[in-house]
Amino acid sequence: MYTIPLLDPGKYEIAVKKEGFRSVTRSEVELHVNQTVRVDVSLEVGALAESVQVTGAGAGLQVETSDLGHVGRK
Repeated sequence: MYTIPLLDPGKYEIAVKKEGFRSVTRSEVELHVNQTVRVDVSLEVGALAESVQVTGAGAGLQVETSDLGHVGRK
């Protein structure tokens, strides 16, 4: 597990490469203020020249109201 603290909000691309495995790239990883994002990656045995690219959009930010949200714990 890797942690990268203090990143600015925005869209990021994550690339994972290791000799002897296929590389994996995750595009459009969106990070909002005070958000923790978890990106799980599994490497498959293969040539480094091969790559897998996954794209997708994250949840949108609520901008219509100024309400504050709360996440409760059980």
